[in-house]
Amino acid sequence: MEAVYSVKSINKVRTPKWVRLSALSLVALLLVGFLFLSFIPWQQTVMGTGRVTSFSPNNRPQNIESPIKGRIKKWHVVEGMTVKKGDLIVELQDLEKEFLPPEVISLTRQSKDSLAQNRNAYIDKAQAIERSIGNLETNLQDSLNEAKQKVVIAENDVKTAKLNLDRTLRLADKGLVSERDKELAVQAEVTAK
Repeated sequence: MEAVYSVKSINKVRTPKWVRLSALSLVALLLVGFLFLSFIPWQQTVMGTGRVTSFSPNNRPQNIESPIKGRIKKWHVVEGMTVKKGDLIVELQDLEKEFLPPEVISLTRQSKDSLAQNRNAYIDKAQAIERSIGNLETNLQDSLNEAKQKVVIAENDVKTAKLNLDRTLRLADKGLVSERDKELAVQAEVTAK
């Protein structure tokens, strides 16, 4: 009779067949869906009507902020290209040939000279700071050496005070040293620690 109950119990705990079939069909649907999605192109497109002006950036109007009026003479980069600081990107052609006054060159040279002087002043300042750092490091090393010497002196003072105390105690046992000298030796040894 016990065996009958255990088989009935197992049957009650077991997952129903329709649940297992549903789970398997969901997994199969997911796999088919992922397989289907892997063949779909991921590029987004939109249908519309209109007129295409130009696919090429060289053939369409482009606005570039510039202190003078001009037009683009030549592009030196294309879309997606990596550029570094100082790379030539575009050449502009001046539309107003008489725009730059003659004193612009001298003013630019003066500005360059002023910037060079500022640069030299900053270099001198940096060198002075480096010398100051060197002096501070030297002072720090000297202070460290002095502290080490003080430690060595203190250790020697402690050893000397212990030796003096031991000698005084031995002499006091023999009655050759006064009680005051004995107390002074004890006090010196305590102070040295």
